Amino acid sequence: MNAMEVFVERWYAPGTADTANVDASERTEFERLPEPLRRLYRLAAKRQLFGQNRLVGADDLVVKDGKLTFYVENQGVCEWAIDPSEADPPVFVRGNAFGDPWIEEATTLSGFLIQMVIYEAVLCFAPFRATNDGVSASELRKLKRKISSLALPAWAWSKMQFFGKNGIVGFALPNTDLFQVELAARERAPFEAIEDLISDWPDLGF
Repeated sequence: MNAMEVFVERWYAPGTADTANVDASERTEFERLPEPLRRLYRLAAKRQLFGQNRLVGADDLVVKDGKLTFYVENQGVCEWAIDPSEADPPVFVRGNAFGDPWIEEATTLSGFLIQMVIYEAVLCFAPFRATNDGVSASELRKLKRKISSLALPAWAWSKMQFFGKNGIVGFALPNTDLFQVELAARERAPFEAIEDLISDWPDLGF
């Protein structure tokens, strides 16, 4: 079981299988996808993992100009794609304006998918949350002493960085000279352990 599967198994209760995706996962074409993406679709067939952005349905996966788009921003502002011929390819992102180029977002698909499922869990499937869009760089450094950064590069396009430790996961997104920080946990206790750092945050859900 890889890191993505471990996170999903711990964060989500078992769910009802999505018959369409289960059927699709049994087809020969599906087996030609890179293994990290196959693992994701099998997980998503059993649980609702996406509520912010859209995972392209297994039946709708199409290779165009060497790129397979698998993840789309909720308003179609951008999309993420890979070269499906590679085992663990880099992930590329591009905007929806005509002529927007593909930009490398992450060096590996496997790493990007871990970040992606954390992003979706934090925004849409978190029993306990804390949010602040005005965190200074020094405040973020103090927070990351308690909740370490994941050993993965930040997303290149948005500069979003991810972290997780001691029952809390989250991400930080640059917001002019400050940061938007979103934290989530399955239980209240992890937030109580860092309450001195976030007690004045404007949006606390624990």
